[in-house]
This record gives sequence, structure tokens and C-alpha cells, in this order.
Amino acid sequence: MLPLIYYRPFKCSKLWLRQHFPEWNLEDYVDKFYNAETYFNVTKYDDLFESDIKCMQFKAFLTGHCFVYPSIFCTVENLFNLQYVWFDHKIAINYHLTKLTKSSDGMPSEMQKLSAKIMKGEGW
Repeated sequence: MLPLIYYRPFKCSKLWLRQHFPEWNLEDYVDKFYNAETYFNVTKYDDLFESDIKCMQFKAFLTGHCFVYPSIFCTVENLFNLQYVWFDHKIAINYHLTKLTKSSDGMPSEMQKLSAKIMKGEGW
């Protein structure tokens, strides 16, 4: 059984292993995540973005000025959310809120950049 605090790193490792070693059978490895996966829910972070005025202004900019209409808050593998997604073109925008970035320089952390790295490995 995997403790909940270690769920995200192990889930990321599963995606990395699947990308780099597609011939490996990861069923036994993934079975270790079952209990943690039932408790972890990445959609709890949606409220942070929906309540932030800058995020809503960015959505208004996309739809009002650029005339593009993305799907919003798409969950990938119960690991992370993609905020604005165009599935047909495999394009996604992750909007990093200032309150969730590193306080030292205001830049996204490596964990926040991880979704881009994983999606790049899957052809996005």
C-alpha cells in the first residue's frame, strides 16, 4: 500500500516508465497505487483557479479577443489538470497562479512544470 503523500511522485514515475519502456508490464507496479488513488482527487484544485480573477480574465481574453474556445480543467490520469485544452490539435495552456508559484522568484516549480514534460512525451 502506498501512503497518500507519495502518490504523485509514484504516479509520475508510472507515466515516465510507460513513455520510456512501453514493453514493460506495469500492472503490478500500478496496483500499489490503488488505495492512494481512491483518496487523491486532483479536481480539488479547480476551485483555486475558478475563484481567481486573473484566471477568469485570461479565459475572457482567449474567448473575447482571440476567438478560441478551449475545454477547461481537463484532468489527466488523476495527476494534474490542464487548464485550457484543444484536444483536436493537442495544445494545452497551463495558467500558473502567482499564489501557487515559488515565493522566491514567482516562477512555476518543477512539479508545476511536470505536466508539460509528461504531455510533451505523449506527443502534445
